[in-house]
Amino acid sequence: YSMIYFGIMQAIPDWFAAGFDLFFQIFIGLNTVLFVFNLLPFPPLDGYRIIEDLAPQGIRAKMAQWESYGALIFLILVLTPLDRYTIQPIFHVAIPFVLENLQSFFSTLFFFK
Repeated sequence: YSMIYFGIMQAIPDWFAAGFDLFFQIFIGLNTVLFVFNLLPFPPLDGYRIIEDLAPQGIRAKMAQWESYGALIFLILVLTPLDRYTIQPIFHVAIPFVLENLQSFFSTLFFFK
C-alpha cells in the first residue's frame, strides 16, 4: 500500500495495480490465517508448545501423557463438522482482531491515516 500511497505505482496500468493489490490482500490474509492456526493449543502446533512451556512441572507431566493423542484429537476437531463449534468461532474472532491490529500498527508506523 505504501507504493500506491507514495505514487510509485502511478506509471503502471490500473489493471496491474488492481492485480498487485489483490495479490497482497490474499498474501496478508493467508499469512494471518496461518498465524492464528499455528497458535491453536494442540500438540502438533506451536500454541501447544507455548502452553507447555508456561505450565507448571506437574501439569507438564500430565500433558505429556496425552500428547500422543493430540494429533488425532486435532484432526477430529478440524476435519469433522465439529469445526463449526471449535475452530471456526476462533477464526471468526481472532482473524479480524489480528488484521485490525496489524492495520492500526502499520498505519501508525508509516503515518497513514
